Amino acid sequence: MNNSKPNEQEALPNVFEYLKGTIPDLVSIAKQKRNDLVKLTLSKPTERQLADLQSLGIDIDDKYVHTIDNFSIIHTFKQHGNAKTEASRGQIALADADFNRIPRIIEDYDGIGLDKNDRSQDVIIYSKTFEDGVTYYLEEVRVGRKELSMVTMYKRKLTGEPMPKNCLRF
Repeated sequence: MNNSKPNEQEALPNVFEYLKGTIPDLVSIAKQKRNDLVKLTLSKPTERQLADLQSLGIDIDDKYVHTIDNFSIIHTFKQHGNAKTEASRGQIALADADFNRIPRIIEDYDGIGLDKNDRSQDVIIYSKTFEDGVTYYLEEVRVGRKELSMVTMYKRKLTGEPMPKNCLRF
């Protein structure tokens, strides 16, 4: 006997929703600490990204999209938003406005690298120098969803040092 109600599947909550808004809208949602996942699609990879990633051994195509979500923003603020903690690491605490730099970082990066996360997924590391420091933006390659999704972001003081090899540890 089937005890399920008609249209029960329709009543189930979505796993996530796509935001039809801006990065500041998503930052605002993240600060509300909602329990539901909200994603924002930014753009498709550029020809430069596709070529650079190919040279690093990452074979993606133009069906992939860059995404950020409220949980990655919450993580980033928790790990890199405290001025005292970041100063002890030689880093600069992130502010809301730093998230507005993401499109510029992924479109006009100064450096690009590759690492693996603890699930053995490829993580792309971008660096971009601004007047207030070098910003590192990390996104994981989600093959099934064809997403390049934000993991974290942090900012270092201008020192002239190259991109750290262990970027995922910061």
